Amino acid sequence: METFEGAPVVHAETTEQWRDWLAGHHTDAKQAWLVLSKGGAVSYDDAVCQALCFGWIDSVSKPRDETTRYQRFGPRNPASTWVRSNRDRVQRLTDSGEMAPAGLALVEAAKASGVWDLLADVEEGIVPDDVRAALDAVPDAAATFDAFPAGVRKAILMWIVSAKRPATREARIATTVEKAARGERSGP
Repeated sequence: METFEGAPVVHAETTEQWRDWLAGHHTDAKQAWLVLSKGGAVSYDDAVCQALCFGWIDSVSKPRDETTRYQRFGPRNPASTWVRSNRDRVQRLTDSGEMAPAGLALVEAAKASGVWDLLADVEEGIVPDDVRAALDAVPDAAATFDAFPAGVRKAILMWIVSAKRPATREARIATTVEKAARGERSGP
C-alpha cells in the first residue's frame, strides 16, 4: 500500500469508494491521505461529508503533482469545536440517513459536552457578555475592537471561546483588551 508521511494513501475513484474505505478503517487507522484532483469524481465537500459520517475530519492539504493533491483526514478530536459548515453538513447527512454510528456518537458527545454549538454565537458576530464587559471597561479597547474587520473579530472571539479552561479564557480576554487599547489585534 502506498503511504505518504507514514499514513496510507487512498485512491478513491468515487465517493462510494471513499466511504467504503472509511467504513473499513475508521476505527483502526490514525489518519489517511485521500488523493483529490480538480474536477475529480470525489469533490472536497463529498470527501469531508463522508469523513464526518464516520467521526473523521479533514486537516492539511499538500500538493501531490500537477493535477492532484493529498488531503489528510483523521479521527476528529471529541473536544474540538464544530464550525457551522460542518454542523450543517452533519444535519444534511443525518436527514438523509448517511451518518454511520461512529459519526452519530461523536455528534451526540459533542452536543452533550457543549462543543457542538460553542461557536454558534461567534459565527453570528455576537460578542460574549464577559468579553463585551471587559472591552467596555476600557473605552479605547471597545472602540478599536468594534472597528476591526468582521473576520478579525470572529477569529479573536473563536480564539477566546475555544479556551478549555476558565483561566485561559480570562487571560485571552485580558490580552484582547490590552492589545485593542493599544490599537493591536490579538488572537491565534
